[in-house]
Order: sequence, then C-alpha cells, then structure tokens
Amino acid sequence: MQKYAKLKLPELIYYFLCSCLLTLEDEKMDKYISGIKGFDERMLLDQLEKLAQEFSLPLRYELIESEETFSPGGLCRIKGKEVIIINTQATLQEKIYILARALKRFDLSQVYLKPALREFLESLED
Repeated sequence: MQKYAKLKLPELIYYFLCSCLLTLEDEKMDKYISGIKGFDERMLLDQLEKLAQEFSLPLRYELIESEETFSPGGLCRIKGKEVIIINTQATLQEKIYILARALKRFDLSQVYLKPALREFLESLED
C-alpha cells in the first residue's frame, strides 16, 4: 500500500476502480490503424467518439499522471457505470485504439456504421 501513498486521488481512482486499462503494442496498433481506408486518423477518432455518444457511453479525456508507468486509458467501471477514460497525453493512434477496443465490447450489429469503420472494428483482435 505504501507505493500508492504518493498518488493523487484521481490516480487512486484509476488504480482501484478501473476494471481494465488497456496497454498497447505500437506495432499492433499501427497495423490496425494504417489498414483502414477512407479515413484519416482525426476523422476516425471523431467517428469513434460519435459512436460512443450513440451508446450513451461517457468519454472522458483526463491527464493520468504516474511515476511508474504510462497508461493511455481504457474502458473502466466506476461505481458500477462503464466509462471510457483516455489520457490526454496519449497519441492520436493510442486514443483511436483505446476507443475502438472499448466500443468493440458492445453490440454493433444494430448500429449503422460506415463500411470502412465496421471493417476496422471487426479487424481488431479480442
């Protein structure tokens, strides 16, 4: 418990209440994002953010400071409610990957998605 003694309250929330923070492998992330046609990275992030809104899934961009490791964020459960938290220091590609992996957990079959976006989401490994 002493290693958490220096953490600020927001960091403690992330460590103890988030059920899954994603870590990324750059090579895997580049493979998925570079493979999508018809979207530039900013447009892709915008489409994923809109999809999160359609699911009424809260999306928070926050600074996650930690001396030990860098966490770009992920899908978390805070007080029983699912929330996507993305580190403001994450790269654009990391933000896309985190958001896409989180959204992939939901039933996308009844939601209209541009074909390239659907293909991108389906290409992500579970």
